[in-house]
Amino acid sequence: MATGSIRPNEGSSFPALGFWFTALAWITIMGTVVATAKNLALTLTLGTLSLGSIFAALANLLGSSPGMGWEAAAGYTFIVSAICAWYTASALMFEGASGKAVLPVGMTGRAQKAPSVALGEGEPGVAKGK
Repeated sequence: MATGSIRPNEGSSFPALGFWFTALAWITIMGTVVATAKNLALTLTLGTLSLGSIFAALANLLGSSPGMGWEAAAGYTFIVSAICAWYTASALMFEGASGKAVLPVGMTGRAQKAPSVALGEGEPGVAKGK
């Protein structure tokens, strides 16, 4: 860029990156659907990540001026997703370290009823997690 041989991006589309974000969006959408069975915090984290990926795919496939339109929507959505991920990770780390829920993550009824100890397969007399 300094010598003028590479021109800066002036809002042109970048289809290869758009297709990558499309695949990422589908993967995170499926993760969002599955996370609804676990807890609300993970659902919000993956949901906002899915939405940001969709916005980023649109920005790169359709073209978006830097810092405006779909690109700006993707950026702000990714910021919200990062905040959700920080909270979710913090809550799960506190729970793992203390053995009890310190920060609420909105556990579903199904997740609350799940056993906390998983018996080992093929290991008679061994209970993992105790």
